[in-house]
Amino acid sequence: MNNNPKSWNLENWINFVVEAYLKMKRSYENISFNTSVSIPRYKERIFCYELYHQMRKIQESHNYKFLDFVKIEGERVKDDLNIPKKLKKVPDFIAHKPGSNNNYLVMEVKKASSPKSGMENDLIKLTSFMDASLMLKYKYGIFFIFGREETSSKEKSTDSSKEKNIDLTRLEKRLQNRFLDIINKEDIKSFYEDRLIILWCYDGICKRFSNEGRWDELRIDEK
Repeated sequence: MNNNPKSWNLENWINFVVEAYLKMKRSYENISFNTSVSIPRYKERIFCYELYHQMRKIQESHNYKFLDFVKIEGERVKDDLNIPKKLKKVPDFIAHKPGSNNNYLVMEVKKASSPKSGMENDLIKLTSFMDASLMLKYKYGIFFIFGREETSSKEKSTDSSKEKNIDLTRLEKRLQNRFLDIINKEDIKSFYEDRLIILWCYDGICKRFSNEGRWDELRIDEK
């Protein structure tokens, strides 16, 4: 493996992010409120904190040598990043070499139950960070969605395994149709799959969305 981050491709970054997710306890993506009925809730901020923690632990293990030259940061403030006015907010994560033009990865995180408009806006934001005509020019982008559909508090928490599988199948199809529409839009299409990818992780399983519209399960060897 080449340890120069400039030579790392999108697959290398995907493996790193997926490994960090797999090291998380599932309780961080299935947050329950203290109510009479235990209903899982997917909270982006709590999830992102733990994902960042696991990414930093991997970095500090030095198993990915290229990360010795990279700084991973979350939600950098707008003035610090000198972000173009075109961008309304900063991304959830960036990987870069401070003080240089070496910007390697930009990543957004969303719950699987988030509305289509929010997901589309985040994907457009990622492409803006990657756009060669703007100053930041990040090389790769990952749109990371996590969890299953949120369950209404009015629904029973004793759903059978069969019913849960049906719900997951419906969600997968809904996300499939949604992203097929989004990635074929002009401001996203030119980036997709070569430099930008959608990942969906839930219950310790991770899948990537191909430009043919498939959810392909990922398998990596944890270091």
